[in-house]
Amino acid sequence: MLASGQASREAHENLYHFGDGACIIAGEDIIGSVAELPDGLSRIHITAPWEDMVRLAVWKSDPARGDIFLLLTSAGITVDQLHPFRESGISDIFPWLYYGRRLDVLRKICRVAKTNAEKHIRSKAAHVYCHLTSEATKSIVASSL
Repeated sequence: MLASGQASREAHENLYHFGDGACIIAGEDIIGSVAELPDGLSRIHITAPWEDMVRLAVWKSDPARGDIFLLLTSAGITVDQLHPFRESGISDIFPWLYYGRRLDVLRKICRVAKTNAEKHIRSKAAHVYCHLTSEATKSIVASSL
């Protein structure tokens, strides 16, 4: 498992019980950590909060607002719905989606992140599963499964 941080690792462990030593903490660069995963892995769980999941989904360490808006419109959000966020940061959008019960959109973003991760890891036969975590609830709120 690759976890974005300790909180994401703990959220994942509440549902999935991997053995000790099965977790790698990504640190500052989630994209670089995915690319550096060792070859020969058959299954990889990536667990991350909103900001890192968006980075994986657009495959940029510092996504621009346009990248995020394009991702969200392809996931089913209309341009009119995004209008209030035209001056907002990336972190302002997650509560709107989560508390607005737009779990379909969050799952689609997890699936896009999964596809990108599978394209960029060394182990081309590996299956990647992405889990979006909430730091507020300390749980997984959406998944690519």
